Amino acid sequence: MNPLSLQFITTVRLGVKSLMLHKLRSVLTMLGIIFGVCSVIAMLAIGEGASYEAQQAIKKLGSQNIIIRSLKPPEDAKMSGMGRGIALEYGLTYDDCSRIQSTIPGVVRILPVRIIRENVRFARNSVPCQIIGTLPTYTEIVGLDIVRGRFLSETDQINHDNVCVLTAGLAQRLFPYQDPLTESIKVNSFYYRVVGLVREKNMPEQRTQAGKMEGEPLDNNVYITLSAARSRFGYVIVRRTAGSLEV
Repeated sequence: MNPLSLQFITTVRLGVKSLMLHKLRSVLTMLGIIFGVCSVIAMLAIGEGASYEAQQAIKKLGSQNIIIRSLKPPEDAKMSGMGRGIALEYGLTYDDCSRIQSTIPGVVRILPVRIIRENVRFARNSVPCQIIGTLPTYTEIVGLDIVRGRFLSETDQINHDNVCVLTAGLAQRLFPYQDPLTESIKVNSFYYRVVGLVREKNMPEQRTQAGKMEGEPLDNNVYITLSAARSRFGYVIVRRTAGSLEV
């Protein structure tokens, strides 16, 4: 027999004999190795899962989408402008949307969105919501699942129709016993016929950055056409505060 092979066999025999002589120590060593390897594998799996979830959320939002939103000026900025007048104007306009499309190269498509905070009513139920005026292409850019019915159409946009789409959670709060697709909701003095229910795909942090109202569920959204938002709410919203106006 080859001396190297004989030496290997002898070493294996001595190792097995040593393990059998100290059984408890061998079992504890084996358990330590098993638990150590399993813990490392579990940590790597959790990290990969969190990374995959974050990547999927970014993919739903759109890796090539850029969100531009208007912010209310801070209080010190408002006070500095009070000497020139009592009206404070801020926010993006529809002209800004056209300028971005015409002046910035590489912009494939622009989706204007107008967010209005109002109470939505049905019978005795009243829920503070976000009225989102947008275009029918909203579902192609932002992650939305159509649960029932349909989303807004080009015909709705052209005709300024009073139709709306509700998030599923809002529909459950407004219509606990009725079929939402057979009812209408009231916003201010206008009624909107419910034509569809949707479910949001975006993460809560993303929706918060897009303008969620604090203290409200993430799915309290009512979608109407941008043309209806212009017709029913006007081009500007004026809020009166003590001794000043905000436009």
